[in-house]
Amino acid sequence: MLRLLASVRPVDEAWIDKLLGPLGERFLAFGPGQAASQKGIPLSYLLMAFTDIDNETTKELLGQKKEWLVQLLRKGWITGRLSNGKISDGDTYNLLGKYIIRNAVCTLPEYPEKERYRIYVDDAEGRCYCDIPWK
Repeated sequence: MLRLLASVRPVDEAWIDKLLGPLGERFLAFGPGQAASQKGIPLSYLLMAFTDIDNETTKELLGQKKEWLVQLLRKGWITGRLSNGKISDGDTYNLLGKYIIRNAVCTLPEYPEKERYRIYVDDAEGRCYCDIPWK
C-alpha cells in the first residue's frame, strides 16, 4: 500500500509519513543476526518502499542503519549451486537482495551513483558481493 501511495500521491507527505512511522520502528529493529523479516514484514519490502518514497524521513531511517546495510552489501552471501549444477532459488534471492539493499543505500547523499557499485559473484568462492566503499 505504501509503495502504491508513494507512486500515485507523492505530494501527500503527511499521510505517507503517518504510514512510515510504524514501519520505521520495525526497520530500526533489524540488526546483525536478525531474520529477513520483522513481525511479518520483510526487510526487502521496507527497503523497496523507502527507495520508492525517497523523502527526508526515509533518508533519516536509512541513515541510522547505513553502516549495517553497507556491511550487508560488502559481506559475501552464499550462492552455492545445487548438486545438479543449476542455480537455486536462494542464489537468485541473495543477488536480488543485494540489489534491493544497494538501491536503498544509494538514496543517501553519500552514495549518489548506484551504477558504480557493482554486484557480482566471485567465481572462486561462489559468494555474491557489492563493491561499495565505506563512507
